[in-house]
Amino acid sequence: GAFSCSQLLVEAGIERAAFFSLLRPSIPIPSEATAIHGITDAVAAEAPLLVEVAAELARVAADAVPCGYNAIHYDRPILHRYITGTDCPLFDPGQLWVDPLVIIRKADRYVGGKGRHKLGSVCARWGVPMAPGEEHTALGDVRAVGRLLVQLIDRGALRTGTPLGRLTQYTLERAEEQHQDFQRYLARVKAQAAQTQLDLDGGTTDADAGEDADRRGPM
Repeated sequence: GAFSCSQLLVEAGIERAAFFSLLRPSIPIPSEATAIHGITDAVAAEAPLLVEVAAELARVAADAVPCGYNAIHYDRPILHRYITGTDCPLFDPGQLWVDPLVIIRKADRYVGGKGRHKLGSVCARWGVPMAPGEEHTALGDVRAVGRLLVQLIDRGALRTGTPLGRLTQYTLERAEEQHQDFQRYLARVKAQAAQTQLDLDGGTTDADAGEDADRRGPM
């Protein structure tokens, strides 16, 4: 489960409001996660549940377009899984989000290297400043994402030519394209693995053996 949440309202590139809270998680915090951000079970033990901060999240998010880095596969599902019955638009399963990671995967599709799409790497590549200590903190990350989105828009990476609200649909379309590309990649990997196994087995399948027998005729 989530153990911290942060929200930032950005308008015309200017920070208008911010919210941060530790959260009491539904499961023990993994030690590898604590090693990154320093939050332990003891630290979060008295924090509120995610549903208990929904009203504040709704206040900051009012009339805004939701945006999050890897929101399509993480933030959005987390919110929908843990919160029901609130008026906060973030928790509406029909609410579309802008996801800069989806946009980056398209804009930087020719960039190589392990970890190239991690937020810190992307910010460095796109000239987005991150203050010391900001990385791997909830509020620091949302501030970086806000700056990154502004940079993507200013440098024409989106090329939508439409208002910000259009970016939600743009994100959805690019995410579906990337999903289909990934499925094709998995299919190729599976086919290559099957061919490799065939080669290791001597290059003969049951179908091949049947064809050989047909060519030889009855014995």
